Amino acid sequence: MNQKNNFDEVWERVRVSTEIKTQKQLAVALCLTPQAITEMKKKGKFPEKWAYKISEQFELDARWLLDGVKKTKVKLEKEIKGSKKFEILNEIEEWLAEEVKMNPKKKNWFEVEFEKKFEEFKEWKQRKETGLNSGEHSLSSKVA
Repeated sequence: MNQKNNFDEVWERVRVSTEIKTQKQLAVALCLTPQAITEMKKKGKFPEKWAYKISEQFELDARWLLDGVKKTKVKLEKEIKGSKKFEILNEIEEWLAEEVKMNPKKKNWFEVEFEKKFEEFKEWKQRKETGLNSGEHSLSSKVA
């Protein structure tokens, strides 16, 4: 049976690529009851939103979880890194991801510390959030 989102096929990819080995562990990871997992298993479907949640938690390709077509991790990393202009940002992101894995509170710590060290960034972010970026501001003044 090779239908898209086939429960057994997706479940096998989850088990092989994460530390989730039982349906009870899957339920915990998805914040669901074991009965919800059992029900979907009976239906033979693995919901896309479950795959996306697992992919986020374990840094996996959700499309691969769902359909078994895999881009290599190296290829995915190259695509991501190639999209960034500054190598140091790649390194910071990699370092922060490792830190957050060990201690999820580090994400908030990093944001606060970064804004403390770079006031210009904090000011830029505030302008962006209020829609007062220089480009947007000049456009709105020309329209009015």
